[in-house]
Amino acid sequence: MILILCILAFVFGIKGFKNNTKWWQKTGSSISVLLSFVMSIILLLVILFTSYFSSGQKIINTIHSPDNEFTIVFYSWNAGAMGTFGIRGELLGPLWFKKRIYYQVRTEKVDVEWINAHEISINNYILNLDKGETYGYSNS
Repeated sequence: MILILCILAFVFGIKGFKNNTKWWQKTGSSISVLLSFVMSIILLLVILFTSYFSSGQKIINTIHSPDNEFTIVFYSWNAGAMGTFGIRGELLGPLWFKKRIYYQVRTEKVDVEWINAHEISINNYILNLDKGETYGYSNS
């Protein structure tokens, strides 16, 4: 969001050069263009850096229900030396929406078995997807 605001400030600063007749208006436009450009570059670098080095999660399994109504993607994550590791499962929804349905720390594998078209056993925990059941997430 901040990156978008910096880009907008840059665009409006460029547009402001057209209507400037006084030296202080030109100086203000120049400063806003320069600062918004520098901030945009810094924010873009921070976003690229964090997305490149914070990829501590990997897709380990993607499964579909027997009737192909549900798709669940399982990720393994590792927080490194200062954290822990575990498994997370996300139910894919319409468009780009995801619902986190499974979360278990200190495990590296996931055993999945469909009981029927709407119930699934994940590491011996049974979830009914029609009822919106989850494991490992608090309801607060």
